[in-house]
Amino acid sequence: MHHMKKALSYMLVVACLFLAAAGSLLAKRQAQEKESQPASSSTESAPLNYEFFKEKVEPVFLFKRPGHARCVVCHTINHVPLHLVPLSPGSTMWNEEQSRQNFELVQRVVVAGSMESPLLKHPLAQEAGGDPAHGGGKHFSSQDNPEWLTLKAWVFGAKLK
Repeated sequence: MHHMKKALSYMLVVACLFLAAAGSLLAKRQAQEKESQPASSSTESAPLNYEFFKEKVEPVFLFKRPGHARCVVCHTINHVPLHLVPLSPGSTMWNEEQSRQNFELVQRVVVAGSMESPLLKHPLAQEAGGDPAHGGGKHFSSQDNPEWLTLKAWVFGAKLK
């Protein structure tokens, strides 16, 4: 009986040591994985810049492309994630307050620092890396389109110089 108790005690000690070692290895592995992962969340990415948005991105929403309605035409009256503030009657641009509202609204469809951002994928042709979604058609046939590159620059944290 005494030998059995002694053996059980040893087994218990060994089991505890094994669990402690496994926990230590797991913690070390998780720390290494965290260090090797690139920053991908919007809080770790470059923040979206309002001035760049106002000067460079908003004009993309106002531009008339052949065969398409301007973004502003549909995205002020639709009920989809990308919503823009309607232009004031007779205006061709948004005022400061409207631009700030647009900035807040458009951020909802941006994954800062990511090519997976819906703002980049929806209006881009599938052949160029876009997704099939966008009821308003594919406004950009390639990732070389200057307007698409403007959107991409903003998503990746561009600022005015």
